[in-house]
Amino acid sequence: MQEKHRLASSRASAIHRDIKRGKTTLNEVIQSQTIDFPTVLTVVELMLGDKRQDFLVALANLHDTGYQWFIDKFSIGAPLALFSLKGVRFSQFRALKEQQLLQLRNELRGVWQIDDSDVAARTRIERYLRSWLAFPVVPDNNDAVISALQKRAGILDAPYVPISPSLELGRLIVDPRNLAAQLAQGVLEHHERMKVCANPECVIPYFLAKRRTQKYCEEGICVNYAARQYKRDYWRKTFGAGSPKPKNKTTKKGTKHGKNKANR
Repeated sequence: MQEKHRLASSRASAIHRDIKRGKTTLNEVIQSQTIDFPTVLTVVELMLGDKRQDFLVALANLHDTGYQWFIDKFSIGAPLALFSLKGVRFSQFRALKEQQLLQLRNELRGVWQIDDSDVAARTRIERYLRSWLAFPVVPDNNDAVISALQKRAGILDAPYVPISPSLELGRLIVDPRNLAAQLAQGVLEHHERMKVCANPECVIPYFLAKRRTQKYCEEGICVNYAARQYKRDYWRKTFGAGSPKPKNKTTKKGTKHGKNKANR
């Protein structure tokens, strides 16, 4: 309750609402030089909070040859743009090689498939999350802009860490350009909803469930598969596994109430 009240009354929250409503952009706010660097980080965190589940699901379902698609969609290793272009997506991340991205994908799938009700399993998940916080970071041109903002705010250069304190949110926030660290935060936020579709033929089986008992994703083919499974299970439970399936009651073409027009 205290955090919700703090968020509702914070300046970062107000800026975030204006950006979502199209009244301004983060670039415009920064260019006006009326915003401090910690507030910039908090606004970006709020914006990423809306998007984290998107790249979480996209990465888990990423095809072996989908590297270029993913870096284009989520601006991996994008040029200096976060603070200079209107309407730019704020889910930009530092560059990752194909091998690094696929490593993160495989580890994320491992987390997704682990039953965290088991203590040993929870330990394996936490081991992955810790390793993501320590994932190698490659500096780029955007870091120079961020450093300039820090100096303008009177923040001295310090060794890189993947988390920063936010007084406005009253908690630690993750480096918005560190994909691996963002994955760790995304798992913490959504791990109870992380499910694998029970349809063995599903091509994008990793999904975030909307309810605890959900077994299938919402793709059309999986919805139909779930309906068939439900009918089969109902029939077996009601009439026994060896009972024949009911025949559909249909009338022949050109008949009415089962009688042919020629016989009337």
